[in-house]
Amino acid sequence: MIVPLMEEDAEKNLVINSGTKNFNITDNPDWLVKPLSKEDYYAVKALCTESFPVKYPESFYEDVVEGRFIAFGYFYKDVLTSLMICEIKAICEYEARDRKLLSDGNGHALYILSLAVRGKYRRKGIASALLSYLLNVIVKECPHVGVIFLHAVTYNYGAIKFYKESGFKLHTTLK
Repeated sequence: MIVPLMEEDAEKNLVINSGTKNFNITDNPDWLVKPLSKEDYYAVKALCTESFPVKYPESFYEDVVEGRFIAFGYFYKDVLTSLMICEIKAICEYEARDRKLLSDGNGHALYILSLAVRGKYRRKGIASALLSYLLNVIVKECPHVGVIFLHAVTYNYGAIKFYKESGFKLHTTLK
């Protein structure tokens, strides 16, 4: 399933409410959003292992912490609680089905590879805060991005609901 923010809707969806439910993460000095680095390798691996049914190769984690991707997370007192991993490429570099997301075949797309929140920190608005940081900081620094998209498995109803509530639209269901 592809859940994209379509190019014609990009402007009205760039700014979202962080949606924090139990606390304001941005006003709490114990919480810090920062890029993932080599020191975070084992924490990133542990969080991905806890969160995803896929076993990633070691090279994936190395790429994440060495800067191949746009990768950042929220840390609570130096403990990685959540992460988001993205990449920006020309739309023509993506799969044929994803190229339809932009009418400009020369445009750029931001693909959200992963968003994960450690179990005990879920349902506190941290995923919304990560998405808000992506849209309000990262994307604003990359004005050439014409579309933001991701894939979610069809049975991940929570993720699909989260992205729809955040302004994304269902584009395609993959088989």
